[in-house]
Amino acid sequence: MKTLQVLRCSIVVSWLTVLCSHSGAQNLIPNFSFEEHLQCPQDIYFGQIKWPITNWFNVNTGTPDYYHRCSTGRVGIPFNWAGEAQAIHGDAYMGIYLWGLNDYREYVGVKLKEPLEAGARYFFDGYYQQSFYSHFVTGSIGALFTKESIKEELAKPIWAQPQVFVRKKDALSGDVFEWERLSGSFIAEGGEQYLVIGNFDEDMQTAKAEIDVNAQKEFQLRNKSYAYIDHLRLWKEGSKIPPDSTYQEPGVDKFILSDINFEFDSYQLKDTAQFTLQPLLNYLKRQAPDNYVLLITGYTDDVGGDAYNQKLSRNRAKAVASYLYQQGVARNLLKTFGRGERDPIVPNDNAENRQKNRRVEIVINDVRF
Repeated sequence: MKTLQVLRCSIVVSWLTVLCSHSGAQNLIPNFSFEEHLQCPQDIYFGQIKWPITNWFNVNTGTPDYYHRCSTGRVGIPFNWAGEAQAIHGDAYMGIYLWGLNDYREYVGVKLKEPLEAGARYFFDGYYQQSFYSHFVTGSIGALFTKESIKEELAKPIWAQPQVFVRKKDALSGDVFEWERLSGSFIAEGGEQYLVIGNFDEDMQTAKAEIDVNAQKEFQLRNKSYAYIDHLRLWKEGSKIPPDSTYQEPGVDKFILSDINFEFDSYQLKDTAQFTLQPLLNYLKRQAPDNYVLLITGYTDDVGGDAYNQKLSRNRAKAVASYLYQQGVARNLLKTFGRGERDPIVPNDNAENRQKNRRVEIVINDVRF
């Protein structure tokens, strides 16, 4: 695999579908998608501010982070300091380090609504996603159910065998940088009343893959692997299944390639764009080619003349279309447009905002023309 840099990619969910609708189904995990909180988070958690979320607790001396759409700081959704991700369910999710140099680990825990029954089978299901700006990606994450609450004094591995886990041989296999599932079933010993989420595998047992160019993306993610977690369910066999996530991939209809792709006064598409575009390519591979056309529109900031910016924005769209064509998307499915400095997503009143406006938007349209 080539050395690539992870880019910001915005996914807009255009319609929502509840996959299961069993009324009265009980999820044994309180605050299962982290919606209930004491305060809107404004920054990453350093352990020096009030813990922002209800029910859940920090298991060791690590610093798990809470993300919510209400935040105007570095812990918003979908954009935040660690990358970009829409919530699988609702408006919130948590973030933890799955691995770090010198075996740094973070975990979050919660007390279940009721103790587990001895000899009964339970089903667990949840989602996790490696953050776009992680310097490393890892292939290990698990759900551990215990009778007693765990509280460790160091941000180091908890040596235990989780009842449900993912243990990849290749960290880059699967839908890396997209939501993946952590699911399975187990027979309870009886009395388990706490759940802990994190990576319980030894360092040598944890598959790792380095994303070299991402080492400079976010200093605190250097030599670390970071993941978001969301929408966790636990239910007893024979009981009604709690509703699944409102997220459904076919609802994806827009990708935004932001300023990272284009330097000022440039339409050269960098190698780094490949990571941003890969989720789109994965989605398109599962669609019949007659079902869509891609509307690719380039934009600039407000620096420069109208005619020049119009040409520059069109060239940015063409650069993206050319890459998609090289990856196997039929040429007749790619429609390019240039909007110049029109339709800014933020005011062009400072350098940071101008960078955000230098972008390309890709809309998946189900009508050919």
